[in-house]
Amino acid sequence: MAKYQFFRNADQPGSTVLYLCTDSSDFLMQKDGLLAQGYEVEGDMIVAASAEAAIAQFRHGAAGAALDASRGYAMVGALQAVVGLAGSALDRMRGR
Repeated sequence: MAKYQFFRNADQPGSTVLYLCTDSSDFLMQKDGLLAQGYEVEGDMIVAASAEAAIAQFRHGAAGAALDASRGYAMVGALQAVVGLAGSALDRMRGR
């Protein structure tokens, strides 16, 4: 099984994700080149039987992270609503 490292260009939102196989003899040179071009490491290394399997695993992980983030944003919105209602109720009880 090979290890794959994924990269995304931080300067270009929505940019293409690139990957390198860490078993390649020139992995460090290629990685340095990508970092010099503004790419950043995206997630953890993925161990997979093939590049296709690594890409599928990366996509699955990215979708899960996006879902977790959206759940977090919804939770923050709900919490803000509860805090706002509690503050309004306290103001009414104090006669404001």
